Amino acid sequence: MTIDGVDISEFGARQWNVKPEHQTVENKTEWPEKFLTPIFLKSDFGLKKYEVTLLIKGTSRDDIWKKTGLILQMLSKPADIKLDGFNNTFRFALTGHSQNEDSKKRFHTLTLELEGYEYGEAVSFGGITEVEENFKHTSQASAPSPCRLTIQLYCSTSLFTYNWIGITGLTKKPNGEDTEIRVKNLKSEGAKEEIVIDETGNVTFEGENKNIDVEIFGVPHIMPGENKIEFRTASNKQVPNVATIEYRPRFL
Repeated sequence: MTIDGVDISEFGARQWNVKPEHQTVENKTEWPEKFLTPIFLKSDFGLKKYEVTLLIKGTSRDDIWKKTGLILQMLSKPADIKLDGFNNTFRFALTGHSQNEDSKKRFHTLTLELEGYEYGEAVSFGGITEVEENFKHTSQASAPSPCRLTIQLYCSTSLFTYNWIGITGLTKKPNGEDTEIRVKNLKSEGAKEEIVIDETGNVTFEGENKNIDVEIFGVPHIMPGENKIEFRTASNKQVPNVATIEYRPRFL
């Protein structure tokens, strides 16, 4: 087991037991009085809740308590955790803990209560935006996965202007309908510039904040299964540039 890349064996500890759970679920489906059928609503998924028990050994009771404190200090902020026996990584926050002195001077067990989400190795795809096949992508994730979009704008001259560039397929309304991300007022004196829309929805152009000129609904993300991303300009033509989409697939 590692915490932010640090193996817990450095603290005389090893993973002893894991009680995994799927993400929590909230659903407000109801059957109002005098209605003949229920009102079914979409389920919303929350955090995973895991209970991880560590076995911590030391040269003395005091040594074990010090090692325990060091592990808890590492978990004082959200951390990326690799659990033995699991392929993916977990982004967890510590929500509680307890310590049992099974053998006061030889070993203790430390139980960690953790909440967060599970994600896999980074995935990227893309290419020339005029080629539709470059932006048809099948995600192996089981949950929506925030993504980062980078567009390299090219022009045959050293000056170029786009009234706006639109991207569909990365943001949706609550009902699942696609919405368009629109980045406006793109002017440059260079023949190659870069737009970046990150996993939080923050947008930069030529390295400068561009949020004031952006229309965006929610955070850009890749959905489980089939995805199709499209690009166009104010003239309703596809954008002949190069784009890359990067994300870490998330799992329920």
